[in-house]
Amino acid sequence: LDGFKPVNDTHGHAAGDAVLVRVAELLSENVRGTDFTGRLGGDEFAILLTRSDWNNGLKRAEAFDQLINGASVEWEGATIAIAASFGVQTYGPEDDLSQVLKSADDAMYAAKRARA
Repeated sequence: LDGFKPVNDTHGHAAGDAVLVRVAELLSENVRGTDFTGRLGGDEFAILLTRSDWNNGLKRAEAFDQLINGASVEWEGATIAIAASFGVQTYGPEDDLSQVLKSADDAMYAAKRARA
């Protein structure tokens, strides 16, 4: 998530938790039964799209981008906009999971820098 620390600093950790819950709901509600979502920690999530080629994965990532970046949480009279940057990485049975996650993380940080 982008700008998550200011949510906690401005509205409190309970508001930050509400943002995390909303993001988790949006992800879970918008994946196929064969896909997996999870929180890696802090404000980072992963979406594992099984049986997707690069073009479909990129299309789905763009849809998640629009979904999350158009979302908000109402908290004690305030509207907290949710913002996120996404990194996309393909993987296969021979790939090292640590390297796949690192490559996706690097792509996400590149996207985050491009938005700044």
